[in-house]
Amino acid sequence: MKKKVIVLGGGDHAKVVINLLLKLNYTNIIGYTDFKETNIKSIPWIGRDEEITKYDKKTILLVLGLGKIDTNNKRYEIFIRFKKMGYKFMTVISPYAMVNSNVRIKEGTVIMDGTVINVGTNIGYASIINTGAIIEHDCMLGDNVHIAPGAVVCGNVEIGNNTMVGANATIIQGVKICKDVLVGAGSVVTKSILFSGIYKGIPAGKIK
Repeated sequence: MKKKVIVLGGGDHAKVVINLLLKLNYTNIIGYTDFKETNIKSIPWIGRDEEITKYDKKTILLVLGLGKIDTNNKRYEIFIRFKKMGYKFMTVISPYAMVNSNVRIKEGTVIMDGTVINVGTNIGYASIINTGAIIEHDCMLGDNVHIAPGAVVCGNVEIGNNTMVGANATIIQGVKICKDVLVGAGSVVTKSILFSGIYKGIPAGKIK
């Protein structure tokens, strides 16, 4: 029997994640947590994150419905906090994603519709591979990485923890990106990024 599920987050990203769960026939969802009730109608609001501790950690799975990755890494902090309490997170993979052989995806990651993840790629904990993103062969993505809609990560790329690649950005083959980097939407990264910060443009350069 499938375990019951609680979704953390009640924003727009959570709506998409909940829709993925329903497409996977995961109907035993207890509800979602957030600071207040939001406009999600498909499942009930059960309160703030603290409500999760009322449930037996052996009988539920948590799902990260938080989409924002910011400089404070609050999303990842929430993941770590509940992991330390003994809760387990569900890895959600859309039935409309193409995940090829010899791909490793760690706990808490969400793979959206229309994504392609090619042979030999490793994806860390609590990451987001968003709608229509392409990750080519033998890439190494760290924890809490967000590859935004339509972004293309070419082969043999390494991306550090807490990094976001913006919508429709392109990372050229063989590039290494360190942790805590934001690549702006539509940018093209043609050489390795060795220092944390915000990068944008064609070719991408550091702006902050």
